[in-house]
Amino acid sequence: MALLAAMDGPLDWLRHGPWLVFTLCFGACVGSFLNVVIYRVPRNMSLANPPSQCPTCSTHLRFFRENLPVLGWLALRGKCRFCKAPISGAYPAVELIMGLLFMGLYALLFMVNAGDAWGWEVAGGWWSKQGFALGWPAYTAMAFLLSGILAMTAIDARTFFLPLSVTLFMSVSGVVLWTIQGALAQHYGTLWPLPGADWAVLCASLAGMGGVLVMTFALHAGWMKPSYADYEAYLPQAEAASDDEASVESSPGAESLRYGVILPCLMALVAVGLMCIGQGAIAAVLLLGSAAWVCLSAFAANGELNLDPPLAADYPHARREACREVLFLLPCVAGVLGGWWLGSQWTAAPAPWLQALGASLWGYLIGGGVVWAVRIAGSIGFGKEAMGMGDVHLMAAVGAVLGWFVPTIAFFVAPFFGLVWAVATWIMGQAGLRERQLPYGPHLCLAVALVVLGRPWVMAGWDALFPMLELPARQLYVEPNEQATGPHSGTDKSSTLVTRLDTGR
Repeated sequence: MALLAAMDGPLDWLRHGPWLVFTLCFGACVGSFLNVVIYRVPRNMSLANPPSQCPTCSTHLRFFRENLPVLGWLALRGKCRFCKAPISGAYPAVELIMGLLFMGLYALLFMVNAGDAWGWEVAGGWWSKQGFALGWPAYTAMAFLLSGILAMTAIDARTFFLPLSVTLFMSVSGVVLWTIQGALAQHYGTLWPLPGADWAVLCASLAGMGGVLVMTFALHAGWMKPSYADYEAYLPQAEAASDDEASVESSPGAESLRYGVILPCLMALVAVGLMCIGQGAIAAVLLLGSAAWVCLSAFAANGELNLDPPLAADYPHARREACREVLFLLPCVAGVLGGWWLGSQWTAAPAPWLQALGASLWGYLIGGGVVWAVRIAGSIGFGKEAMGMGDVHLMAAVGAVLGWFVPTIAFFVAPFFGLVWAVATWIMGQAGLRERQLPYGPHLCLAVALVVLGRPWVMAGWDALFPMLELPARQLYVEPNEQATGPHSGTDKSSTLVTRLDTGR
């Protein structure tokens, strides 16, 4: 994906230039909020109150003075205006890299053309046909997912805990924004960025979500006891003591500034250069890596990067709690089966906004359901909690934004990242270095990035492993007379690659 090649005339600069600047500023503002999330969520602090303030003197920071993303830190020269305490360089680094990520996401989705094989297979032709003015809801859903994944990676690496509030925001925003996108977009035949939803999938997803909502209400009303409600009673006493004595003081150092801020910023700038000359795949990996690095440095700079996982309880009732979770899921499973049967009675194609809603909800159910099924099976088989519920909510959120196929494949790719990390920590131990254990959430996030950015490899691997099974198509269901006629047709028959991709592959 060569940005310079895509901007080959004044009209292209006029069409894409303002949106590139807007997404850069938008990403920087989201990065500023991400700093708040990374800092406050592990401390169980409210994200709204108190407003942004200096952690040393507690003075309120004004947006257009001290709290302006990147520029505010530069204007203050890295020191608080009031107490002159140093401000970690990780904060503007997160803002800058998030701005570059949002701009890179825009370029990948809306500036790609059929001549760029990698970018075209990753994004597809739907985005360039819509433009940002009509495709902003889907873009925003993906940008929020990217931001949430980075925030959760940083928090999970610190606390071995995935916050439900972040995953819930990604899931709800994904469902709402994709529904808006289905109503707003101009539709070109079957062209669509997600696997479509016929009436069977739509009714199954609606009924399944109805079952989830009913049991969630029963849980909050006290009619049903949460699973592992008595888990803390079995924790070793040392765990509670270590939590109470955990330090939250801020003391950034020069070493963390050099390795946690300057190097990832340089990586991000190199990524922009690679993107300009057409090396989009390498640029995307560098941008994501620099973002994860600098988010983690927000903790490392404060001396808060926890090298040891929390102590696990010797909990004897895992199988009982797994059965409780099966009971929770029964209405959802019954709703999916009943809704599928009901929807299969209709053969007409649902309206595009209904297909978008169904695809997002179906992705939420399948993405979370696959992980939850493994969690239950593992808990029953091994007699202890197999996976955290945070992983379930994480993959459900991914499914709500990217459809059901991405989280399903990513879940089976993630163990390979875990294996690589296990080998790396073993080598560190053999070399006399301190081993660093990592929770499973970051491995899942890496797998999602690989499946999305490595779609050409996923397609090739799928065709090699399952030659008789076609890859799920990214397309809408349409009436036969609308599929390839007039202005609604989005397929370019002059190119085999374009034909393959514009019809969903």
